[in-house]
Amino acid sequence: MTSDSGEYEDIIRVIDIERQKRLCLIRIYKEASEKPRPIIELEREDQQYFTYEILEYFDSIRDAREYAEKHEIWDVEY
Repeated sequence: MTSDSGEYEDIIRVIDIERQKRLCLIRIYKEASEKPRPIIELEREDQQYFTYEILEYFDSIRDAREYAEKHEIWDVEY
């Protein structure tokens, strides 16, 4: 996918937010932007570190799984 700020991908991960783990939909960006964002380390062939932003929080694995299936998100880790 592409956007005005470059290439991105939506994935689902458990993110540590203020010492609490939350299941989140995040958007990872291949290129850095001027907007400050946190960084996540992922296993990819072409790149290892990505900036990201949280798009949505899930209350359960079931909610995340249903969202992923509905929106065809294949990169999911609970």
